[in-house]
Amino acid sequence: MNASLLLAISLVAMTPNALAGRAHYLNCEDYGWIVKGLDKNEIVTEVQREEIRTELIEATDPTCFE
Repeated sequence: MNASLLLAISLVAMTPNALAGRAHYLNCEDYGWIVKGLDKNEIVTEVQREEIRTELIEATDPTCFE
């Protein structure tokens, strides 16, 4: 799985609700699943991983990080 696919997943999950003016977050399980795949990925650099992880954190329910 490459970085563009991971970003596409997060954009697809967020776009419809963002357009409707609603906040829609990834749940904790989805965040964990995507990050697990990101960590296994050998194509993206560590810098790219951190950038993607930051975007995913912003798109995930804040209660997951309490």
